[in-house]
Amino acid sequence: MTAAPTNKTPASATPLELRHVERTLDAFPPAIHGNPLNLLLMERATPIASADRYLRALDSPELCEERREYLATPTADWPFPSAALGERPDPVCLSDVLFERFGEAGQILHTQSDIGQILLQRVDQTSPDIVVLMVVDGLSYYDLPENEHMLPCLVSGVSTTAFGHRSVLGRPPICQRLFSRDYKRQLGFTYFDPDENKLACELYSVFGGGKVHRITELDEALRLLRTKRMSKGFVQVTSSGLDQLCHQHHDRPPIQGYVDEIMTRFERLVSCLSTGRRKVLACMTSDHGILWRDHLQGKPQLCPGIAPEDVHHPRYVLGGISRDCTLPWRSEGTTYSLLRFPFLTRPLRHTEWGVHGGISAWESIVPLVIQET
Repeated sequence: MTAAPTNKTPASATPLELRHVERTLDAFPPAIHGNPLNLLLMERATPIASADRYLRALDSPELCEERREYLATPTADWPFPSAALGERPDPVCLSDVLFERFGEAGQILHTQSDIGQILLQRVDQTSPDIVVLMVVDGLSYYDLPENEHMLPCLVSGVSTTAFGHRSVLGRPPICQRLFSRDYKRQLGFTYFDPDENKLACELYSVFGGGKVHRITELDEALRLLRTKRMSKGFVQVTSSGLDQLCHQHHDRPPIQGYVDEIMTRFERLVSCLSTGRRKVLACMTSDHGILWRDHLQGKPQLCPGIAPEDVHHPRYVLGGISRDCTLPWRSEGTTYSLLRFPFLTRPLRHTEWGVHGGISAWESIVPLVIQET
């Protein structure tokens, strides 16, 4: 097994494809098809927030602002031609662009805080019997092969466990928002002990008494779910992922085996809840991605001028410092200086096979997998 997953990513938009889209943008607002990460590679292009509002503005007597615009969510009645982009871009190129356009990326891509609204819109459209959300502790969009059910999702802040989990669940939490939609049968399952883990306690604090279960393996959750009537139900699972594997592992870690196991858990969970012809809306995402040691091979550079007392996290510094390789960013009331790829605050330890916390395609882009049965 290799330390970094072997999923290939060269099927990105070619320079020729990007130039064609750029020329199209100069003439009219196209509907863009393809991986939205490629939109970050285009300069001076603005997403159209609402197709209906845009078309109404075109028909009004007032002059519209002249700018290059595109529709990222194509609709059947869009009157302008479409333009096709390729699949996901090379992560090294994307990492550079992400650092330079990090604030703008949150306007172009789905972010973790959008997940709740995405699920609510699907609920309103399809009225599933059960909604399930599985949040994995450490899994990058680039750890998985690209497929039609998976969208890229931005960690729009420091790419750490606490920030990522809180961003996914949102305020008010997804379970509360679904409860107001009459999804009142709710169960939570976590691999982390809410009595000992402060974050786990916080993530399940709004669940009712007896509704949260600490599990050591998924089969425990599946056995319980098979005994429950879950019509109009919500299931939230906090699952282990690649986080612990990357921070402390002797010898080369079996990453691909862990990735396969994560996906198998998700499929088994969906299959269990789908019995009896129940309609299930299932979502899997992650709190943050992982920048693996192999991605840094031969490239790492140390960020200059960091005080010894600030060298703790390899990919960010607590507080604001101004360097060419840092981006000060405020996340949940705290300022962090996020490092660009391939900079580190310190050399990696021998048992440290991956890191996270900074800005890169691997750390900052997580998968958003949505399935409906």
